[in-house]
Amino acid sequence: MRHIFITGQPGTGKTTMVQRCWQRLIDEQVVSPSFVRGFFTEECRQGGTRIGFDVVTADARRAPLARLGNTKPTVGKYSVDVGSFEALALPELESVTSLTGVSAEAPTLLLLDEIGKMELHSSLFWPAVKTALDSSVPTLGTVPMPRYGHTIAEVESVKSRDDVVLYKLTKENRDAMFDEIYEMVKSQIVATK
Repeated sequence: MRHIFITGQPGTGKTTMVQRCWQRLIDEQVVSPSFVRGFFTEECRQGGTRIGFDVVTADARRAPLARLGNTKPTVGKYSVDVGSFEALALPELESVTSLTGVSAEAPTLLLLDEIGKMELHSSLFWPAVKTALDSSVPTLGTVPMPRYGHTIAEVESVKSRDDVVLYKLTKENRDAMFDEIYEMVKSQIVATK
């Protein structure tokens, strides 16, 4: 199992789990920050109200992913900024395959939070994800759970891969799951060094 994905309902702490694992890997010097690629999504709030989401790279660059609005494409009440997302996220994914095996700067971990409806509005995102997952670089990522019986084909494709282990997070188990998920990610990084 090379890739570790976390799933769960909104609000269960999937992104927080990715960030905690990543920070501990750095704190324990399992990985150097400069050898981590990828992104996570973060709520953008104004006056306590969520107004959208940002995409944030492993090296802390930030760009809008979605904001309140009705400009197409939309997910719920948010307009997705495909161009902004692609400009920041795609180079992160592409660096995994372009640097692997040919550079001293080859990444040792890919953060991929998340493969969801907003991100999949980019026609370039899914092909880049598949290529990255086929590389030798371990992934720590998140995927949404089906809502109202609706599945996302790309998410189901990730979950069915032989090289993916999937952890289901709930508010009740998230603290207890941290060490197990962390150790699994750590073992994959050590195995590929």
